[in-house]
Amino acid sequence: MEHQGLVLVFKAPDVSSVWLALSLDFDLMSQGDSEEQAIEYLKEVVTLSADEDRKRNLDVWGRAPTSLESLRSYLETHKEDPSFSLQRVTFTF
Repeated sequence: MEHQGLVLVFKAPDVSSVWLALSLDFDLMSQGDSEEQAIEYLKEVVTLSADEDRKRNLDVWGRAPTSLESLRSYLETHKEDPSFSLQRVTFTF
């Protein structure tokens, strides 16, 4: 199964060499040494999470998406941050 999801990618505020990727659809996060690596690790996290949900007969879509209030708060705080990007990513699980 493939899913086009929204991912927020940004540099960690406290460690300049670390990038974070947050899936807004699944409320899962990963980190990496680059923007690309953080996204690749996030794809792995989503796949592993979906596999575990299936093993336990849980709904893959049962995870709450990131709340709009949390997202709004982050965007307002970091709107001038040049490392911030919102990307469409294809998840396969």
